[in-house]
Amino acid sequence: MKTIELPHKTKTSRLGFGGTILKGGSGRSENLRMLNSAYEAGFRHYDVAPSYGLGVAESILGEFIAPIRSHVTITTKVGLPRPKNPGLLAQLRGMVRPLISFAPSLRRKLGRSVQRMSGSAATRFDLDFVKSSVDESFRELKTDYIDLLLLHEITPEQVSDELYSYVQSLVNSGRIHAFGVGSYRHEAERVVHQCPNLARIVQTSWSVGDKPLLLEPHTPFRITHGSIRKFQDIQNWLVSNKKLRDTLSKNIGYDLSNPDTLGDLMMAAALSENRSGIVLVSSTKINRLRRHAEISTNESLITAGSKFNSLFSEYTNENSIGGQTNLK
Repeated sequence: MKTIELPHKTKTSRLGFGGTILKGGSGRSENLRMLNSAYEAGFRHYDVAPSYGLGVAESILGEFIAPIRSHVTITTKVGLPRPKNPGLLAQLRGMVRPLISFAPSLRRKLGRSVQRMSGSAATRFDLDFVKSSVDESFRELKTDYIDLLLLHEITPEQVSDELYSYVQSLVNSGRIHAFGVGSYRHEAERVVHQCPNLARIVQTSWSVGDKPLLLEPHTPFRITHGSIRKFQDIQNWLVSNKKLRDTLSKNIGYDLSNPDTLGDLMMAAALSENRSGIVLVSSTKINRLRRHAEISTNESLITAGSKFNSLFSEYTNENSIGGQTNLK
């Protein structure tokens, strides 16, 4: 897999593994095997947060990276509190999973119950909380340095001189190597423009049809996620607009009636859109991780992905996929 250079000059993989899918409990061994498969496929960057996996994602990643710490880079975050009783919640989810398979209608109801029990709260950036959260992340990750620390879903109104001084002190001491923000697109743009010194790194979502982030004249290092999040909507649009789908396929040189091809092009588009940054991938399917790694080195496919995004964006609106188009 190709490599890129982080702001602090450390090299890492073009693709990063998104740790939102690390769940723990009875699935901990499976999670560790999945992380190892990603590593074997060429992934060298791993992204977690205290709130991920009902609070256990950092612990799982910490166990995995212990013997290979110098060969990988990691991002964690601060701002969203870690759920209470993370181990118990992971076990509970493991217990209810068989019930969900027999009664799919229970999925949403059980999910809401587990979420309420997690005690998730609004973001916090008061200094005492931030210090405590960062210290806990170091313990969970079992590391003495963190490559990237992101302020999770922060808004400009939550930024303070004390917060900036603290995260900068972490860099000065070598505990973290760089910091930035991880937020929704609109809030990320606001932080970049109002607090540029805090947002030299920006992590946010991007998928085919999304408008470019409005960051100029600033040029933060970018990490994007959610590359495939619109897959079902776009596939449905292509199915219902067969003539337009065939025209797009002809113009791009790839058959968009094939779901696997569509997924490949969406990932390729994300790689093209963020050529100098990291694109995060979250998948429990080993073959898919390997396929994404292959795409990251396929310049022909990446070029086709860029063309697909340009044509799709030209004739559709990201908020009304399947609406009227002018594609001839």
